Amino acid sequence: MKSILLSIAVASLAFLQTTTAQNPIENELFPPDFLLAQRETLGLNETQLQDIQAIVQDIQPKFETLKAQLEERAKAFQEALRQAKPDIAQTEDKLRTMLTQENEMKLLQVHLMLSLRSKLTPEQVEKARQLRQQQPAQKAASDPREGLPQRLQKKFEQLKAALQERASGGALPEEIVKQVGEIQNLAQNGQPLEAERRIDLLVTQLHDEKKKP
Repeated sequence: MKSILLSIAVASLAFLQTTTAQNPIENELFPPDFLLAQRETLGLNETQLQDIQAIVQDIQPKFETLKAQLEERAKAFQEALRQAKPDIAQTEDKLRTMLTQENEMKLLQVHLMLSLRSKLTPEQVEKARQLRQQQPAQKAASDPREGLPQRLQKKFEQLKAALQERASGGALPEEIVKQVGEIQNLAQNGQPLEAERRIDLLVTQLHDEKKKP
């Protein structure tokens, strides 16, 4: 169960980003790791806990299938970018296919969290909202892993935007492609803090290269 929750948490919530300080969607949809961690505070009964675990276990095979497909499409897109002179139409088509697969994963994640929320009482939903709003202020400063899945996903989105801008001038250098692969491996192999550090360095590098005449 723990590995399922971590996999879903790290991959989810990119679409929840907003320019406002508070994210209304994050306050309305609650991932399974949050609900299980707060089960006593929320007053979840045994039936609710069993329902939550059953929902997650039902979603897991679908999530893993979509994740594998997304990795294949991302690899195909990266290979297209590595070409000395990428075919624009084919590369754009591979990107479009990858983004479509990404959207399927996001829809599945929303379905998961809506299904979980349906098992809560109105009082528990309100309590969960309050807890979600309080958590960052209470723990972020003392625990570097607090909010890490959401924070890491946002940084992956920043990296993706920087890479797309860099690739607009031609194929990505092999060294940058290698760094991206290493970051993905770190995130997938239980080293999210190191992955976050490497993302920060690579984004800074890309921005510095952009400034060069």
